[in-house]
Amino acid sequence: MEILGSGALNLDLVYEVEDLSVTREAGFALSPGREVAGSHEEAGRLRAFLERAGRLVAKSGGGSAANTICALAALGHSCGFAGAVGDDEAGRFILDSMAGVDCSMVRKGGKSAVCVVVIGRKMRDRAMFVAPHEGETFFGGPALRAVIEKIDVLHLSSLVEKSGLVVHEGMAAMLSDGQLLSLDPGELYAGRGLKAILALIKAASILFITREEVAMLTNASTGDEGVAEVAGYLGQAARDGKTMAAYPVFAQCGGSLLCMKMGPEGAMVLCDRRRVFQSAVSVEKNIDNTGAGDAFNAGFLHGVLAGRQLDRCLAEAVGLAALSLSGYGRSWLDELGKQNRS
Repeated sequence: MEILGSGALNLDLVYEVEDLSVTREAGFALSPGREVAGSHEEAGRLRAFLERAGRLVAKSGGGSAANTICALAALGHSCGFAGAVGDDEAGRFILDSMAGVDCSMVRKGGKSAVCVVVIGRKMRDRAMFVAPHEGETFFGGPALRAVIEKIDVLHLSSLVEKSGLVVHEGMAAMLSDGQLLSLDPGELYAGRGLKAILALIKAASILFITREEVAMLTNASTGDEGVAEVAGYLGQAARDGKTMAAYPVFAQCGGSLLCMKMGPEGAMVLCDRRRVFQSAVSVEKNIDNTGAGDAFNAGFLHGVLAGRQLDRCLAEAVGLAALSLSGYGRSWLDELGKQNRS
C-alpha cells in the first residue's frame, strides 16, 4: 500500500435550494462555504426541511480524506483507508463508493455519519452540516500500526469527536524518516485553534489549508501574518535525507510545504525557499464545488509521488480541482478513471 488516508467517512446527501438564505431563515445555522457539526436529530430536521424547500440532487460517499484517497486510487495509486462506518445501509453504500481502496482498516458498527450538503442554485455556493459516526475513533490496533510502517504517505483530515486529534497524533507518531504526513485540517480541526493541532502541523510534510482556516487558527490581524505564523511551524518534517532523495519537490523547496487553496483565485505554496502561485483553471460550468479542495490535494500528492517539481505539482492540483466541479459528489471520478486509462 502506497497511501493510507484517515478521517470522517460520510454519506453525503446533496440538496439544491434557490438560495442558501432560506436555510438560515428557517433557523439552521448554515453559511456559504462553511461546515458545521451537530446531531443526527438536527440533520434529520434539516433534511425534512430541504425535502420541502429544495430537492435532493445526489447521494455520494464523502469525507475529505476519503475523497482525496478515492481520487488517488482512480489515478492508479495503491490506497487504503482507516476509519469507521455504521453497520447499516448507509455504511454499505459508503464502502461501495470507495472503489479501488483497501478498506480492511475500516471498523463497522453503530450508525453511519451523514453530511447534508446544501447548494444555492443562484450563486452555486454551498454549506455543509455533518452528523458524525457515533464511534468514529474506534479503529486502530496492531494491524493499523503494521500498515502504517509500510506506507509512503499518511493523509489525514478531520474527525468530529474530540478524541479524533489524539488518534491522529498517534498515527502520525508511527511514521519514520522518509514517510510523508499530508494534513488537511479543514474547518473542524482549524476551529479548535492552533495550540490544539500544533503537534500535527509540526509533523506535517504537506499542509493543505485555506485562508479561512488560517484565520481560525491564528486570529491574526492580517491574512499574511496568519499564514507566516502557521508556515513558521513547518520545515523539519521533510528535511531528512530519505525524503529529499525520494521526492524532488522537498529538495527544491528546502523542507515542508504549506499549500494555500484559494478557490477561483488559484493556489499558493509557501516553503523555506519559495512562494509560488498558480492560477485556477477556468470551467464552463460549476455543478458542485463540494470536494474541490480534496481533489486539489489528490492532484498535488499525485505530482509529489511522481517525482515532479513544484510548479508541475500545483498544475496537477488545480487541474484536478477544476475537473471535480463538473459533477455532484464523486461522480467526476468516472471521467478521471477514463482519462487515467487512456
